[in-house]
Amino acid sequence: EPVVRRLSRKVKGPQPRFFDDPGVDALYGIVLALTAELAAALERIRSLEQVLQATGALRAGQIEALRFDEGELQARIAAHEALI
Repeated sequence: EPVVRRLSRKVKGPQPRFFDDPGVDALYGIVLALTAELAAALERIRSLEQVLQATGALRAGQIEALRFDEGELQARIAAHEALI
């Protein structure tokens, strides 16, 4: 059975500083974290598409060809506006 090592979640030592304003450093960290999350989500979506294509549930280009009816389009617009 493999040994699993848990890493400490406590930062040792001072936080690195890249900018004079600590707020800019914090914003940079947030953007970096969001970028990493987006990259992981996109990788997972690509994997799902590959699985769906391999099982025949999805054809190549089917997502790009998808067109929404007016109700779905309005629901998506409303969701985007709510997010903003």
